[in-house]
Amino acid sequence: MLGFSGLDILALLLHAAGVGVALALEIRSYSEKWGFRVFVVMTAIPFLTAVSTLLVWAAVSIVRPGLLALLQVGA
Repeated sequence: MLGFSGLDILALLLHAAGVGVALALEIRSYSEKWGFRVFVVMTAIPFLTAVSTLLVWAAVSIVRPGLLALLQVGA
C-alpha cells in the first residue's frame, strides 16, 4: 500500500487542477473548443471534487461531535 492520506489525495486533485489551467491556457491559443474541454476535464472536475470533499469533511467534523454529545445525553 502506498499510504496516501486524504489530504494527499486532495493535494493531488488541486495540483491536477493547476496543471489543467496551464494546459487549457496553452491549448486555447490553438483551439478555443479544445482549450475549454481541457479546462473542464482537468481543472473544473478536480477542483470541484476537492472543494466538495473539503466541505463534506468540514460539515462532518462540525456535526459529528454534536451528534455524539446528543446521543450521550439521551442515553
